[in-house]
Amino acid sequence: MVSWVVFHIAFDPRFKDRTPYNVALVDLDEGPRLVTNIIDMPADEDLVGRRVTLCFEEDMGRKLPRFRLAEQIRQHSDSGERPETGTFREEVL
Repeated sequence: MVSWVVFHIAFDPRFKDRTPYNVALVDLDEGPRLVTNIIDMPADEDLVGRRVTLCFEEDMGRKLPRFRLAEQIRQHSDSGERPETGTFREEVL
């Protein structure tokens, strides 16, 4: 993860029921940089430089690329549980 911000006031009326929400910059190992969201982002932690895992999540009738912190995926897989979210497919980047 390169950077992120948490919006407490929606810039668009369609997102007002989602506040607060995060917007993050993620650099992929392959080179591109994505503007995205982090699912279950912990509060009050420095996330710059942390590894993330791709998740496709259904939102507004579309499958959108979003990310989780990679260590969250490992913790769930070690316990045999899957994280609770919408429909998604995970790939370690």
